[in-house]
Amino acid sequence: MQGLQIDVVDSPLCLEAVKKLWKANAHTLGFFPDGAFQDAFAKGWILGATDRNTRFAGYLLYRLSKGVATIVHLCVAKELRGEGIARSLVERLIEVTGNCRGIALKCRRDFPASGLWPQLGFTLQGEVPGRGRHRKPLLCWWRDQKNADLFSDAAARLRESKVCAVIDANVLFDLMHEELEFESSSNALRADWLADTLELFITEEIFIEIDRNPDPVAKRKNRAFAATFPCLPCDTTRFDHVRGALRPLFGETMAEQDHSDLRQLAWAIAADSPFLVTRDAGLLGLAAT
Repeated sequence: MQGLQIDVVDSPLCLEAVKKLWKANAHTLGFFPDGAFQDAFAKGWILGATDRNTRFAGYLLYRLSKGVATIVHLCVAKELRGEGIARSLVERLIEVTGNCRGIALKCRRDFPASGLWPQLGFTLQGEVPGRGRHRKPLLCWWRDQKNADLFSDAAARLRESKVCAVIDANVLFDLMHEELEFESSSNALRADWLADTLELFITEEIFIEIDRNPDPVAKRKNRAFAATFPCLPCDTTRFDHVRGALRPLFGETMAEQDHSDLRQLAWAIAADSPFLVTRDAGLLGLAAT
């Protein structure tokens, strides 16, 4: 949105605008005591957005603890939604929390913001029961700000000793179903002679694709099987850059699956994987591009 200005909320007048917007959307944001607003205000943990007409357009309230920034509220004025304000607020948070280990949040699947998180490099970590009356599940999202940990070190050692190949969701599901052994081309990956030379990896995008399955039992089984493969670590900032560079290859209009394919390819390239194994016709069509 042109003319949008995002700053730390540092005046009582702006804080009142934040609380007014929260009150208008409390049915989705939930109860939040005045003392919690005052504490976040005092610590500089509220980002406010103002449009070119100086209207208060939205805010993002977060907290910091043990090197992790947690998004508590993300709220945009109803009449200004769809203008990219939520994205701009989160992007500013990514900038100001660059020294943190990462950013965490919980969001209901049916909330409009749910589709925003994977577009900004957040990865799906699972779900937990909500606290509301209907106990609707909350999806748990995470964005790495600093990627080095014991798991990425282990993955790096695997990459040094074997050829690395990322598999996408189609191939993962092929490997999961033994009955396809003689029908699927993915079966070639099971060949014994490859065991000592090839390591199959997944990316975090797999878990977003798995979550689209409405069957909770199948979803649990698919997650458990995916977790048997090492997840390829990747610098999130580099992912952002690669995803932006690849975006023109996918055409002007993109369906949800196209966005997922774009992210899958971006994760693999940003993580320096030499191979992405897929049966997806759309992705295979980009090979010569």
